[in-house]
Amino acid sequence: MTQRDDHNEILLVEDDAFIALDAEMSLEDAGYRIVAARSVSAALELLRTRMFLAAILDFDLGDETSKPIADKLAGKNIPFALVSGHDQSALRSEGFDNSLIFAKPSNYVAVAERLTGRRLAA
Repeated sequence: MTQRDDHNEILLVEDDAFIALDAEMSLEDAGYRIVAARSVSAALELLRTRMFLAAILDFDLGDETSKPIADKLAGKNIPFALVSGHDQSALRSEGFDNSLIFAKPSNYVAVAERLTGRRLAA
């Protein structure tokens, strides 16, 4: 039985289907393995059973925010970044470090490279 290596996967949490698909395709084309979640509950369930190399989070997820996901990631020492249309100062007031915040639209591959220190595509 082959065991899956979750440590090489990036968790992508984005509730907008178009943005999520675009980000997934870009990241996969660059050589990253992506696991996507569209809600807080789906992301937390994945984090309950899996370990990830890093995570990229949208801040607004419907009528929820990704704060509970960020807290869980921090508790597991998994690096993460927020990609958001919100003003960075507003997100800092929510307890997020400015260095982990990227404005939308964003280059998701560049975000992943910054989080992982890996450049996979030639």
